[in-house]
Amino acid sequence: REVDILGSFRYANTYPTALKLLSSNTLPNIEKLITHRFSLKETKDAFELLARGHDDEGRIALKVMVEGSPVPLR
Repeated sequence: REVDILGSFRYANTYPTALKLLSSNTLPNIEKLITHRFSLKETKDAFELLARGHDDEGRIALKVMVEGSPVPLR
């Protein structure tokens, strides 16, 4: 008996396609994928939520967005 194991990095070469999909507006309600939002100061809390996989109310943490910029934008 023989087994071949092939590895694959699932995100390889997917960004151009994802950006085209997002910019084409063909994905309605895409913002609903973001389940939780945190400020930049709450980054540690965001990572801890992702590690748990759910919030205190039991809602799944699917996509967590950390909003803000470490440097002022001009």
